[in-house]
Amino acid sequence: MNRQTKRFHIPGSNDALRRALKNKHPYDLALIYLDQGETIKERMIAVLETKSLSGLFIEFSFENQTDLLERLDDKRQKALFEDLPTDELKQYLDLLEAKSIHEILAKISPVKAKIMSLLLRYQEDTAASIMSADFMSIPVTMSIKDATQSIIRRSKDSDYLDKVFVVDADERLCGAISLVQLITARASQSLDEIKVPVRHVIPFDMSIEETIKTVVDYDQSVVPVADQELRLIGMITADDIFDEIIEEMESDYQGIALIRDHDNQLSAWMRSRKRLPWLMVAVFMNVMIALFLSVFEATVLEVAALILFQPMILGMAGNIGTQALAVTILGLHHDEIVRHKLISKHLKRETIVGILNSLIMAVLAFLYVYLFMTVNPLGSQAPFGLAVVVFCAVFVSMTVSAMIGVLIPMTLDHFEIDPASAAGPIMTTLNDLIALMVYFGIATLAFL
Repeated sequence: MNRQTKRFHIPGSNDALRRALKNKHPYDLALIYLDQGETIKERMIAVLETKSLSGLFIEFSFENQTDLLERLDDKRQKALFEDLPTDELKQYLDLLEAKSIHEILAKISPVKAKIMSLLLRYQEDTAASIMSADFMSIPVTMSIKDATQSIIRRSKDSDYLDKVFVVDADERLCGAISLVQLITARASQSLDEIKVPVRHVIPFDMSIEETIKTVVDYDQSVVPVADQELRLIGMITADDIFDEIIEEMESDYQGIALIRDHDNQLSAWMRSRKRLPWLMVAVFMNVMIALFLSVFEATVLEVAALILFQPMILGMAGNIGTQALAVTILGLHHDEIVRHKLISKHLKRETIVGILNSLIMAVLAFLYVYLFMTVNPLGSQAPFGLAVVVFCAVFVSMTVSAMIGVLIPMTLDHFEIDPASAAGPIMTTLNDLIALMVYFGIATLAFL
């Protein structure tokens, strides 16, 4: 951000500033705006046209969007709300209280206010909650000339015009036409002749996850959304899906990292408060692990060299478990592990991979420990005996960890619990507990 904004010189006059900002991309405008002081921000808002303000609003976080609106008078607020695409405006309204939503709806046209009211009624996890109502539809009975004129007359900057939907007399979806097809069609042709069937229609109550899969699988740039009667109520574009995928990835990452609701606008103290509870949970879990391992106190006192290789045991078990966990979660998200046969195949394949990798790493660990203890003898413990213990511990703990990495997300998914959010902390704790119990348990059998 700093590298881009430093190159932008703020002109002295508002006319010069207006010219300098006129052709800037909304993303660049946002970078410039956020890097300025209060005076320059006010000047930028004063010279920017409604379309540029709309682009700026879309690029902002919720806090910056609210700050921008507070700097606008009622007239400019109304113009901004009218210019915003319905899906972008809905995203902002979803974060407001009912009273604030009502105040904003009162500022826009009755037609758009009605559309927004309908969009806000749909459940958050359905296709209708992320669809846009800025589509164009024309009756199949229209002539080519009338259809073209109708689109020119009704279109707004926020409308999606690459594809125009065709509806019958009952407003049911019956086809689609690209804008290029409509423009190049002969006047003697009818819409029924040039329209193409819509092969993929998303029900308004389809889950967002299934919606994403449909759009990605069929490689569609725009897909219509319809009600039970196949009446067109909206559309979902590839951009909408892209935004949802990014949001889902961020949510999954935060869940695995035990971080919720990350926000760049939060202070260091607020970020600390959000993360501290999870760290305290981790401390509590490790205290419990310590209590379990206290039964091996005699073993540790007798063979102090065991402590040297404890990090290696934990690290290897954690790494192979994380790999299996990531592969399984990815397969679940892509619906590659759904039927019983596919589940068994995935479990068998990952188990074999886990055993092979565990065996190879166990052999390497054996050689390393044997050479290390030969060069640096500690106590009376024979290098070969300690190397065998580490070999067994690495092989068993890594194999078990690989299986846990597969079974935990599959089990959570079976009970309709998001594996990306819950599998991380469970996996970390179980890996540590099992790896240490196996390591010290084998050592106890071998040396005591």
